[in-house]
Amino acid sequence: MSSELAGTVLPHTNMPVDQSRVAPGRVVGRAPNPVDPTNDVVTVHCEGCNSLVTVAVEHRTYYCVFRGRSVGVFVDPNVVNAQVEGVSNGFRLKFPSKEAAFEAFKNALAEGKVEIIL
Repeated sequence: MSSELAGTVLPHTNMPVDQSRVAPGRVVGRAPNPVDPTNDVVTVHCEGCNSLVTVAVEHRTYYCVFRGRSVGVFVDPNVVNAQVEGVSNGFRLKFPSKEAAFEAFKNALAEGKVEIIL
């Protein structure tokens, strides 16, 4: 389930997304055109018209995990928290853009500041 869809109202019915039937990464039919590659495309079930609707979800925040169970760039804060909670010196930062997050992660890798802690 994608937290980015919480409270999303589908424009064609003015009804909220059925969170129990969100299918991340699954596209049924045609995706919105043009598809912005910085967005995630998800297919949701619309209770109003009882159909599957493909929507693009724009991410406004990106997270880098530099020290944790898994490292990299993430968009879901719940996933990020799971990588650093309970990890000694676990470290993450929030960024306003995908480019800034990847640049910071690339620099940290080059400086040897990225570490997977199991």
